[in-house]
Amino acid sequence: MTRLRPALHRWAGDPPHAFWSIFAGTLINRVGTFVEPFLALYLTSSRDLSPARAGTSTPRCSRSCRRR
Repeated sequence: MTRLRPALHRWAGDPPHAFWSIFAGTLINRVGTFVEPFLALYLTSSRDLSPARAGTSTPRCSRSCRRR
């Protein structure tokens, strides 16, 4: 991490705080989207839901989480 910061600074300069805020928000959003397939796997393996039920539950949870 120590060598990464100077290299990033040389490459990108010194971006403003707004850039890092948007970058962090985008990263969090992408990680949240990445969780959906693993939620379906968890529901079918650990919670013993059928694949059809897990498939209908996962998008519903994702939509309700995005509304908040």
